[in-house]
Amino acid sequence: MKHLIPFFKAIKFQSCLVALALLTLTSLVNAEPSKLTQQKINQKVAEYNYQLSTQAIGGHYQFSKDNLLVEQARQVKSLGSNLLKICLGKGTAKSYGFEKKALKAKSALAMLRSTPALKHVFDMNFKYYQAWIHSYTEGKWRDGITKKEADDYYKEMYDLAGYFLTKYSGTGKVFMLGNWEGDWLIHKKMDRNSTPSTKPFKA
Repeated sequence: MKHLIPFFKAIKFQSCLVALALLTLTSLVNAEPSKLTQQKINQKVAEYNYQLSTQAIGGHYQFSKDNLLVEQARQVKSLGSNLLKICLGKGTAKSYGFEKKALKAKSALAMLRSTPALKHVFDMNFKYYQAWIHSYTEGKWRDGITKKEADDYYKEMYDLAGYFLTKYSGTGKVFMLGNWEGDWLIHKKMDRNSTPSTKPFKA
């Protein structure tokens, strides 16, 4: 029996460890979250985009005297969404009502800074922003991109991203900038009836 004593002692010690672990786990499960923890939980729930929504791109009618983009953003917000999807391209600027500003702008950031309606919607209480964007520079990428054009494109996006990071630092806002259907844009004349070329596109 003497040789079994260490064995029983080990079993007793392990049982104590299991009991202690169960007691700790029970305490954690039954414990109420701290006020700070609960605030973080509430914030994460509020930030989660669980609402079905739409986009504020285009639009050929409106119901108020507000700028069309601002009206669309308010309608999207009224749906309960915390995401706003818009377009920062020159083509869409006309439907938003600021075509003249777009024609004068030399960069996306210059366009944003000169357009109160754009600044207004980015200041609204949305958590997420998704924006299709096309360059306002004079680059003609369809015939190939020169070193200068590449540098201009890079600087334009760099400056815009820097603006968002600086302007809205600490707000928790998330900005997603994208290119709308680049594969379609490089399709010759965007003619849906033409056969795409097998020749690689040179950038």
